Amino acid sequence: MRADEKLTAFLELESTVPFRRNVGQQQHRRVQEQEATISQLKSTSTNREATISQLKSTEAKQETTGAEQQKEIKALAATVKQQASQIQKVSAQLEMSKSAPQTVLNSQ
Repeated sequence: MRADEKLTAFLELESTVPFRRNVGQQQHRRVQEQEATISQLKSTSTNREATISQLKSTEAKQETTGAEQQKEIKALAATVKQQASQIQKVSAQLEMSKSAPQTVLNSQ
């Protein structure tokens, strides 16, 4: 290769340097944008995981509360049945005392 050919090749190569530099800067910006997007996605994922954890905790508390309320309802139902039975007994006794003949003592 002659000197003038070498010079021409060098000048052609040198003329592409700004273009290659510009491409490199664009790629660098894209990488930065992608890294920012990845960071946002990680943050969103972390927030969602925290929300899921809170929801699971709330669900467990609600299940416990529901079970306790079921026990209380059963206890109240038993109390109501017992009271109804007692009311029936008292009502029956009252009816018996009304229907029993009453004797009047006449003390003269």
